[in-house]
Amino acid sequence: MKAFNIFLSAVLMFAVPALNSSAAENKGAVDDLKRQLYSKLRGADPNGTNKYHIDLYFSPIHAMRAYTELLRWSEQPGMPISQAEELQAIVSMGLRAVYRDSGVGVPMENGGAISVVFDYSLPRYTRPLTDNHPETKHWNQLNMKRQTGAAGIGQSLAAKALWLRTVGDEGSDEILHSLLGELGIVTTPPFISRTAHTLVPEEVAWEAGQWRVRKHVSRLRSQASLLIGLLETKKLLDAPGALQTEIADIGRLRTTVDNAVATLFRGIVEKHRDPDTGALVGVFDPESGRGDRILIEDLGLAAEALGNLASTDKGELAAEARRVLRQQAEFVRRSLPEGQLAPRGWFIPTGAPWRGSITTLSEQMAAMMVLVEAAGVLGEEGYLESARHLHAAMEEPLWVESAGLYRSAVGFKMSSYDGYLFGTILGLLRRTEGTGLLANIDAAHYLETVLITAGLLQAEGPESGEPESPESLIDREINGLVAELLKLENEKDRRDRIQTFISHVIDQDGDTVPGIRFGGDVYGGAPVLVNQTGIKTPYQTNKTTNEEGDTP
Repeated sequence: MKAFNIFLSAVLMFAVPALNSSAAENKGAVDDLKRQLYSKLRGADPNGTNKYHIDLYFSPIHAMRAYTELLRWSEQPGMPISQAEELQAIVSMGLRAVYRDSGVGVPMENGGAISVVFDYSLPRYTRPLTDNHPETKHWNQLNMKRQTGAAGIGQSLAAKALWLRTVGDEGSDEILHSLLGELGIVTTPPFISRTAHTLVPEEVAWEAGQWRVRKHVSRLRSQASLLIGLLETKKLLDAPGALQTEIADIGRLRTTVDNAVATLFRGIVEKHRDPDTGALVGVFDPESGRGDRILIEDLGLAAEALGNLASTDKGELAAEARRVLRQQAEFVRRSLPEGQLAPRGWFIPTGAPWRGSITTLSEQMAAMMVLVEAAGVLGEEGYLESARHLHAAMEEPLWVESAGLYRSAVGFKMSSYDGYLFGTILGLLRRTEGTGLLANIDAAHYLETVLITAGLLQAEGPESGEPESPESLIDREINGLVAELLKLENEKDRRDRIQTFISHVIDQDGDTVPGIRFGGDVYGGAPVLVNQTGIKTPYQTNKTTNEEGDTP
């Protein structure tokens, strides 16, 4: 709670009411104290004071990626039930906040929930919240882009399908209907055609009740995201008893998904694969053809999709997915010299590395994902050995012992962690367990640091232990507070006690994540993951001067 005191010392500059031993005489003072508490709490935003949020917006590309990996992590063997339930609660309240409450997407035909969520919106409330009235939880409709694409839809499908298959509770119907609405949209033009090896446009906009294509180009990472989402949907539809609600004509729906998976996968191979190296190129333009670069972050997600397909399908597609996955791993292994960090990508046809102005953690984790996924799916130890060489090269420039995690780029003393990177690392921790890779990352510490302490999770609701109503708490405990204040002799002690009380109102379960009423702006913020937050990753302190070194 120490962090909140910084915020409170600036906010609680009001006069402590004069109190005496008579309850009757204290009534006016108590009422005055309550009024001042309510006044100072309105618009309280501890996140803005105590955390280093970099991007306060919501994007399914980041949040749904993280939600999917949180659900997968909650299913790890040996995971304590209480911890698994806590992670699942974070995902459950986030999905409901997006699809039931936000309104920042394409509305369902029957109203209420939305199907496709837009790629960019501000998860802040625009009116006072009222308990048990979801209609008061609308997000800021002015700060959103009415567009989406394969990346956001794919990550969204994956998170919803996995949630329905592994968690599913009394809110399953609305999430299922949302998934079906999303699936219906993505399996019809201008998305996936049933007659050709086509790819989903990079960006489409919702205008006048219909989709209009804004960017015809295909981005490998976006296609891989959608393929992952479709494969998770396939697992849901094929799992006996996974659905609590009966779906009409489920056989036809399974066929639709199977056709979409085959169409999308073959489109990726046909349009993105470089014929000379076998590696998948980052961009395909219908007018100019394949781009001139292989992008490592795109390859990382493509490897996940290929491994998923190889494990989900049992026929020709699975065999082809294994061949393509091997080609990606072989390309990375021969293009990445031992002892060197991964570049941003490679040029075609020279194979020369393409390096950005900074060397990022995302690039290293993506390269490791290609190798680790291939090792797991193909059963070849050599790929794991290459991943170990990369891991060793990462240690000196990127590992921060004092923080217990990696800095987000070489030289960064303040690291940026977004939902996509957070999910990638969590996925790697799951895949590398028992191999010695990434053993320096303590998973519990990583989750606590990025998700909770740094504030990737913006706010909490009742699902994860944070009651919505500060008024109820104040009404219930105000008399006890007054009784304690009566026992304190000087004003400073009384102010300190009030500070402690206010911090309890803002964060009732004491985990440093505020309740939704205090998630940001005047009326609070939704209990969802924001796009990006910052974490201090200092270099080793010079003990003589007590100054941070400027170089690693």
